Amino acid sequence: MMPQHSSWNRRVFKARLPDARGPREGAENGPGQKTLANRCWETVKFAHMILFLLLSHYPEYTLDTVRVLGTRLPAGFSGAMTSVWTLDSSWLRSAPWQSAERALALSPGVHLSARGMPGVQADISSGAGNYAQTAILLNGVRCDDPQTAHHNLDLPLGIVDLGRVEIARGGASSLAGPGASSGAVNLVTGDPVDGVLSDAFAAGFGTCGGRAETGNGKLSLGLSGARSDGYRSGSDYRMWRVFQKTSLGDAKAFASYSWKRFGARDFYAPYPSREWTSCGILTLNWKGLSAGARRHTDRFVLLEDDPELYENNHTKTSALCSWSAGLGPGFWGLEISWWELRSDRLGYHQAPGAAIFYQAGLGFGPLRLAIGVREDWREGTGFAPSLNAGFSCTFWEITGRVSGSLATRFPSATELYYQDPKNSGNPNLLPERTMRAELALGWRWLEMGGFAVRFDELIDWAKNPDGVWEARNIRGVRGYGAWAEARSRWFFVGWWHQRKEAQEEYESKYALRTPSNSVKAGIPWIFLSWEDGTCLVSGQVSLGRGPFSMSLFGDNLLNQSYETVPGLPGPPRTLGMGLQYFIRG
Repeated sequence: MMPQHSSWNRRVFKARLPDARGPREGAENGPGQKTLANRCWETVKFAHMILFLLLSHYPEYTLDTVRVLGTRLPAGFSGAMTSVWTLDSSWLRSAPWQSAERALALSPGVHLSARGMPGVQADISSGAGNYAQTAILLNGVRCDDPQTAHHNLDLPLGIVDLGRVEIARGGASSLAGPGASSGAVNLVTGDPVDGVLSDAFAAGFGTCGGRAETGNGKLSLGLSGARSDGYRSGSDYRMWRVFQKTSLGDAKAFASYSWKRFGARDFYAPYPSREWTSCGILTLNWKGLSAGARRHTDRFVLLEDDPELYENNHTKTSALCSWSAGLGPGFWGLEISWWELRSDRLGYHQAPGAAIFYQAGLGFGPLRLAIGVREDWREGTGFAPSLNAGFSCTFWEITGRVSGSLATRFPSATELYYQDPKNSGNPNLLPERTMRAELALGWRWLEMGGFAVRFDELIDWAKNPDGVWEARNIRGVRGYGAWAEARSRWFFVGWWHQRKEAQEEYESKYALRTPSNSVKAGIPWIFLSWEDGTCLVSGQVSLGRGPFSMSLFGDNLLNQSYETVPGLPGPPRTLGMGLQYFIRG
């Protein structure tokens, strides 16, 4: 049996759980007994106290000015803590469509559940986790949505705005904060254009759009828009966006606002629904300082022809500021955050938060040790420790890596408070805790490895005997997986196998639905994704002359029938054409 609640659990999380009265019935571990999970979390607390004393005596390293998933350690040290897959601008530009989330599907080990047409709505998961266990960052600033993780990727940016994408396919909570127990994605915007850049595209199903940006290399302003009739009834959309980029030496800023209206048929229930969302975001980066703010609105009607029957309206506002400075062989930092939710169904909630963190790397010839510790606090939830540690050794161009992580995820407002005839939130949910271990072996452009993970108090929606989906903490959930990858400048291929099993039998709505086997491969302009028997092929070919370029692109070229989420069919074969015009300033 998995560990039950300890006295430490109740003391830390009692603010969120005013009705908790000790262990549930059947608990086998009393207050005086220490489970493996308790000992692991006590080790994290002990590490927090001694790291500054032990590591500050070593000489300081030069820290990277470019953040990689929130760390400024040199790449060789940060790579020892977790596996990070990076997509640079050359790979991003070769992907079809202009939606930023489609770029994430290029990474092996990453599962993208897209609802509707590209750019409408999508969830991402990795490392045997689900969409709520993968943190989303923009320019190193966490952008999680307090209402639901379904909106984490609803960000006002396109694939052309990105300079690179970093994807951690394992535990990364000490790097990215709570919610990164199974992975993290850092979307890094590119520099402002120096000149005038405009493009337009057209594709099947009445899909078309365009984008224009003008700037002087230090400041740029832009506008984009797109529309589609959809590939089936209730899959149409309209969207537009305004944005600006600033780059002045070490100071960078990105601001953008988007508005969407789209058909949401079968997104959450088998009804012809419709949804409206808007999102405004601002990120600022200067040396060791990062700050950002996000405001997201969501209006949802269950029946488009009868909006008064059932309607949800949510407005979320969040802000975050993080500062870090060198200390010994690494750096330490502080973070403050705040979010607010106003909802006609979930009520009003707000929570300030704070965190302190330290990351360090030690090198001894071919040996490298990296460690990151973090302590988060959130009003109404309490404290949450995180740990990432990794050890790597290189001989004869062969590198072996052993790493582990401990992480916490807080429940979302939907999981806590949502109520309707078919779904029931649970205000007594406990935070979810994750322990993960990884082993990897690499040689030049090859890497293979495996991982094991244990989820304590996994948060999931389970169907009860009355047919109602209830938010619950699930005990005894374990996962494991293996991977093999090869990549170079001109190609990549990766195979991932992952499974997740619960000791108790129940019908899972989200958490246990993870593709068991996946293969992803690509060369410039052609990409293949195979997941549990579904093979999707996409590609793009571009030709350019002078300031003009033209591209032909296709998605689902084999015209496969598949479901992106249960009950929601994905788009069939789609062909399109794009034009681009660029005059350098």
